[in-house]
Amino acid sequence: MSEFWVARNGERYGPYTQEQLVEYYQSGQVLPSDQVCRPGSQEWVIASSMSELSGVQDAASSSPPPLHNETIKDVPAVNLVGPILVTLFCCLPFGIVSIVFASQVPTKVAQNDLAGAQTAAASARNWMMWGFIIGLVFNLLGFGVYIFAGLAAVAGNGP
Repeated sequence: MSEFWVARNGERYGPYTQEQLVEYYQSGQVLPSDQVCRPGSQEWVIASSMSELSGVQDAASSSPPPLHNETIKDVPAVNLVGPILVTLFCCLPFGIVSIVFASQVPTKVAQNDLAGAQTAAASARNWMMWGFIIGLVFNLLGFGVYIFAGLAAVAGNGP
């Protein structure tokens, strides 16, 4: 079943079937300037530019359609695998902060705060990368000290 979402003035409505979307567009409940998200997509487009609504007479036809297809920023994807791996294998504090930021993304998307969701996703990505880099450096240093100590022990046991 296809689910269309409609956004207006920071509020999100839906989900609607294509038949409901066409009906609401014809009755004026969905405006030509409203943003609509198609099923299976994360891209929001202006209702009047949608092929599903082309040829449909809208109640507010006195207003001219937009000159081009305007889109808003993509909704960031939630990725918890990287932060969890960084927490387990690289740098615990940085991984935990990354998990906290990554878990904020779905909440912000549900509140239709796309800018906040993108900021949280970027922060999660940055904390994860810094945790990976710091963990890698410390692990390489520790491994180097371990090898050096082993070589020193072998050299000390000589004739």
